[in-house]
Amino acid sequence: MTDASNFPEAEHVLHTLFNRRVIRVQDKVIKSGKTIRPLEAETMKYVASKMTVPVPKVFDVSESEDGTVSITMQYIDWHTS
Repeated sequence: MTDASNFPEAEHVLHTLFNRRVIRVQDKVIKSGKTIRPLEAETMKYVASKMTVPVPKVFDVSESEDGTVSITMQYIDWHTS
């Protein structure tokens, strides 16, 4: 199981909002929270297979006993103008 709580020493918090957290661990991002749904990862996989827009590659989706869903995905470095 890939869970954001497994990486307390390596985390770099990118975003927190409404009990959701996005952290960067090396070249991956872990988005986790009780309001995250596994369907989000499936949607990302579908869009990546059908479109040409850049979508992070999903590596893992897991759910802990307390209902927290974690999606581990590729980190994409981008900047807006």
